[in-house]
Amino acid sequence: MIQAFSRTNAMPPSKTKNQVWTGAVGTDLPVDGPPAGWSQKALANVLRKPGPISKTAGAVDLALFAAAEWAPPHAEAARGRLVLDLAASARQSEGPGWRNLAESAVTAKHVWDVHALTREPLLKEIGTELMEHLLRNEHAWLGDAAPRTEAVLALAFLRANACCPRPAYSAAADRMLSRLTAGISPDTSNGGAARSPSLAENAWKILALTESFLSSGHAPHREAAEKLLRELFQELWDRERGGFMDASAAAGSARLVLYENAVALEGAWRLSELKGNKHYSDWAVWGIKGLWSKLASTREARLARVWELLSRGRMDFELVAKPEDRAPLLAALNRHYLPRKIISFVHPDDQDYLQAHKLLPCDKPTLFACRDLRPVARSDAPESVAAMVETLQKAYRDDPR
Repeated sequence: MIQAFSRTNAMPPSKTKNQVWTGAVGTDLPVDGPPAGWSQKALANVLRKPGPISKTAGAVDLALFAAAEWAPPHAEAARGRLVLDLAASARQSEGPGWRNLAESAVTAKHVWDVHALTREPLLKEIGTELMEHLLRNEHAWLGDAAPRTEAVLALAFLRANACCPRPAYSAAADRMLSRLTAGISPDTSNGGAARSPSLAENAWKILALTESFLSSGHAPHREAAEKLLRELFQELWDRERGGFMDASAAAGSARLVLYENAVALEGAWRLSELKGNKHYSDWAVWGIKGLWSKLASTREARLARVWELLSRGRMDFELVAKPEDRAPLLAALNRHYLPRKIISFVHPDDQDYLQAHKLLPCDKPTLFACRDLRPVARSDAPESVAAMVETLQKAYRDDPR
């Protein structure tokens, strides 16, 4: 049976020598983080750049965050640009994006995320076309795909199935996730042959596995993601400057790569919240500090998004239900695009937790929207989840602290 997660049983910091996340860094790391307004400036630079924003790494991710979280006029500007750009670029069936499966998968995920925000019918139509394209080309990615491609495909199918549930999407996501977890050994020996982790591979796997956990509550995927994150910290963390290198320093060709760092640091933030381990988010902060001042303005986008996640914190949901009763409420919640969403899965028999977090009465499966560890809205029926989400979003708009 899947074990319910609560903050009361969050993982304590490890005491073993090779797993202490004290964050030892060199003297070159800046004391201060990015200045106020950095993320808004990064978005403005992206929106001013000619051509589709999807051509700039991380730009769609930052625009999505702005459209979902920021106040006018930033949110409206980002939302309108996203719909126009994705509708235009995703339809270019002769372009390289449709020949490159990983790029197609990233585009598909973005299309479904924007559809979840806007409910734009055209984006649903385009997203369906993209998913059919990926399914038709299954022979090209089953068996030979690189782990990063498998991970972004898993993300695409998870988001498509959340927005437009279909058995084919669910089955494809399961196949990709099965392949990802099959490559994660339960120990660090890797069958006796040590292998330095790949930053891009681990980073995308972490996002895919944590997305799967948030979509289903399947705890082994969360644990597998944490193992990959620990490998990155142990092998690729740059203690002098902050951030991850793309290869072990012992290999002689290590360098800092920006976009993959942002993906990995978002995974660190997610696991900090999902596991209750503050050290992971501390390291993510140090990573941003070590990287942001070195970037050209239009290359800051995804790092700026991660800084927003770290600064604003989690958007908290508590699902009180037995594992077999979670699906309806969870599916209704996952149809929304909520970049700060963190879900705690609580068993209804855990009365101590329910009382401590004011989650009573609760005589049927119930989803709570919380702020500062206290509920502000609740839903025990899928059709009322949207109103519950809106209540929580309004609470943040009225008091954005």
